[in-house]
Formats: sequence, C-alpha cells, structure tokens
Amino acid sequence: MKTHPLLAFFLPTACGWTAWTVLSISLLLLVPTVQAQSPVDSSAEESSAADGPATSWYAFPTLYYTPETSLGGGAAGGVFIGEGERPSSIQGDLSATLNGQYAINLRPELFRRDGRQRLFADLGFSEYPDVFYGLGPATTDAMAEDFTDRYADAIVQAEQQVASGWRIGLRARVRWDAIAEVESGGLLDGPGLPGRDGATIVGLGPVVTRDTRDRLFYPRRGQFATAYVVGHAGRWGSTFDFTRVVFDARQYVPIGRRHVLAVQAYGEAVSGTAPFTVLPRLGGPLRMRGYLEGRFRDDVFATVQGEWRFPLLGRFAGALFASTGAVAGRLDRFGSEGLEGAGGAGLRFRLNEEGVHLRLDYAFSREGGGLYITAMDPF
Repeated sequence: MKTHPLLAFFLPTACGWTAWTVLSISLLLLVPTVQAQSPVDSSAEESSAADGPATSWYAFPTLYYTPETSLGGGAAGGVFIGEGERPSSIQGDLSATLNGQYAINLRPELFRRDGRQRLFADLGFSEYPDVFYGLGPATTDAMAEDFTDRYADAIVQAEQQVASGWRIGLRARVRWDAIAEVESGGLLDGPGLPGRDGATIVGLGPVVTRDTRDRLFYPRRGQFATAYVVGHAGRWGSTFDFTRVVFDARQYVPIGRRHVLAVQAYGEAVSGTAPFTVLPRLGGPLRMRGYLEGRFRDDVFATVQGEWRFPLLGRFAGALFASTGAVAGRLDRFGSEGLEGAGGAGLRFRLNEEGVHLRLDYAFSREGGGLYITAMDPF
C-alpha cells in the first residue's frame, strides 16, 4: 500500500488511529455553538443598532470513511456570521487517507444586503489516487485502471437577487490537473483519451437560482433550483474547448412537525471535448451513494434521489434514501442500457443551530454497497 508523506502526520500508527477516533468522538459530544456580538459603538443612538451580527462556530478533528477514500482523518471547522435563514459562513477542512489521498478545501458562502447578494466559492487542492473504468454505462470491474490525479480547483459564483426567491449571476471555474502513475497498457497509458496528459480548464457562464428554503442547512420546507451554462475556451487559457450544462432541483416537504421528505433531480451534460477528469460521473457521497464515485462516467449524467429525514434523540436524526440514475454518451441514448439504482439508511448528528450535520450512511447497489462517514447532508 502506498503511503504518502502527509500520512506521517495524520495516520502514524494503529495506536494513533485509536487515539484520533476517541478524540473525535469526545469532541463531537462537546461541539460548541458560541454566540458573540461586536462591541457597542458609544456614538450610536441605540445600543441594539451597534450590536454586531451573532456568530457561531465549530472545530474538531475528523475521522471519516467512504468507499473511494477508505479510512481518513484530519480537521474541519466553520464560522457562521449572522442569524436567520441566510447566515454567511466559511467552512474548510484538510484530510489524508489510508489510500494515500490528501486534500485541502475552503468553502466560503457570503450573503450581503439582507441576503440579496450571494458570493460562493469552492477552493481545493488534492492529490487523489483513483480508479478509471472507462467511458459509458457498460464498463466492467475488469476494466479498472489505477491512476493518480493531482489537481487545484477554484469555483467562484456571484449572484444578485432580481425578484423574491430568484437570483441571477455568473459562475467561473479554473482547474489544473496533472495525471501520474497510470497503469501500463491501459487507456490512460495511450494518447487517445482527452486529459490523459493533464489539463487546464478556464470557464465562465451565467447562472440562475431559485431559492425558497427556510434555511440553508438541513432545510425543512421550500425549493432550491439552479441551472448554469459554463463555456471553456482556448482564448481564455483553457487547453480544451467544451461547454457544461447543469440543472439541480430540490424540494423539501415537511411531514408532521419534524419529519422531512427531501427530493432532488440532477442533470449534467458536456458538449465538445472535455478532459476525462471533469466528465459527469455517477456515484460518490452526494449522488448515487452505493457506487464508487466515477464508477460510470460519460458526457451525460442524470439522477433522481429521495430522502426521508426524521428525528431520533437530542442532536441525532435518521434518514432512509433511494436513488436511480445513469450516464450516456448522448442525451438521446440516456437510459438505453438501463438505469442504476441504490438505497440505504443513515444517521445524522447536528453540530450547531444553523443545521450543519455530520452523517453516517450505508448504501446498497448492484455493485455491492458502501459506508460513508462525512460532513454535510448530500442535498
């Protein structure tokens, strides 16, 4: 098994893992929710007008597991500024896994002018030993090829409210990939696959969002729908010319006082020539749990999933979920070779009053199944 140098810090020994597990569980039971206010401005006529926005935060060591990463650990934290339905937040994490993967991620989401302006970013750097199964819905386990992708990725999105519940804006993405350690004799060892020799992609395009959720994290009612078209072009510095179209619609329906039915329809398609590392792909901890992320990938991917969320005890909640989806080379061939299906159950642990949760899911599929221990709800 390959051991990355960063594992010397995160994963030193079996005893170290045991200590890390005990520390993680102990601190989760003591996760703070701190409320703070800015100092009062003596020049203000009313002291309440001078009070700064309330803040809350969390920080703890992490221990997680997904089929893609195996066992991993690191640290995670977040700061939430403001109260109500749209608090601003900055969340981040760093991690390393037994599979030799490491990642650093930062995700700020800032709301201004009483929520009418939104600035979101997803920034990350990772070295990720992965598996490539080829393209299309008919790939088999025998086609699996190990490879390592070292990448830096930056997504920035700015939106302005134009009507109640509606925002429009721009989405930009810059990503750099370097592929290493491919298996000899496979598709990745030849010259024909786009992105085999690495890639730089630079893209920009419009986005429209409808958001009527009662809260950002763990919503109980309302809708969220977003669609964007991002074009990547050589004149902007991209080594590949292609266009990505994404549609993501979610509905949250309260059942009784504390139960929620959450439903998501997600579709993604690319036209032109895109590197294989950014092609739409099925599986992972967010969509089609139960399949390895990237187990199937191609130019078109769509899925529908539903989740029943219900309270258990204190900060704990449960979930039952199911999903179906597929990939295809063209839109008119979607589903022609059959749909994949998955389902399972999960446990949630609430970190703060904003609704940020840790989750443990186990999902079943025709590929077997997978355990997911990670942060944030899938949708």
